[in-house]
Amino acid sequence: MRNMNIVAEFPAEEILTLVRKNHPWFQYNNINYGFTSRMQLFSKNPTCVSCKITGIIIRLESHKDEKPHLNLYAVEDGKYILMTKDHIKPKSKGGRNIRKNYQTMCEICNALKSHHDLSTEEVKDLRFNGKITTIEGLGKAVKFLKLDSLRSRRMRLSSCEEAINKSNKPLKTIEQLYVSLHKTGELIADTKVTDIILEKGITLNPLGCNGFNVYVKLPESKFCSINHRYLEVNYDCCQNGIE
Repeated sequence: MRNMNIVAEFPAEEILTLVRKNHPWFQYNNINYGFTSRMQLFSKNPTCVSCKITGIIIRLESHKDEKPHLNLYAVEDGKYILMTKDHIKPKSKGGRNIRKNYQTMCEICNALKSHHDLSTEEVKDLRFNGKITTIEGLGKAVKFLKLDSLRSRRMRLSSCEEAINKSNKPLKTIEQLYVSLHKTGELIADTKVTDIILEKGITLNPLGCNGFNVYVKLPESKFCSINHRYLEVNYDCCQNGIE
């Protein structure tokens, strides 16, 4: 959970209107708070470009004894979700700190996108197919990565680095697996025997990966996590034109 000291809370439009009118600062209790590039961005678009939730609350808040600053929040299912300034082209890939390279994203979509070349629709797909509704739901070190290039030869996913360079074409199981509900609330498929069976050779469509685990969509489920060592690219489906 974010440990913030909340000083005050305002309707977002009250503050963003001041930004649009080119006011240099916002005053509260005789203290001036300048408008950052984030607030400039939010004044133009307070809505996440991926999941479309909109910031409606601005909080004046601080970490411990630091000077308070303004943060924009959306509210989804009763939970406050921080809105962030995302780099369209990631800084790690040469993206610049300029206005035309900024876009509004909620903290969940931003964490999903991370520094990877995911489109807004791909981020939206990961967010809603995975039923991710809180930043805590991502876990402490979760990185959902696009599986984005088809290798020319048959190859098992033998490492995380290999997995994130794999295709978003269908995968298939290389042995019989069993599905169980993990204590975290995630569905896990492995060799531990349960009543729900995934037969060897079944075709699965990948949503992304987290470390060595690949997320796939199962019928009537949010998603299921399968270790990469149980999967390989299903080239038969690819050759038959199945996307």
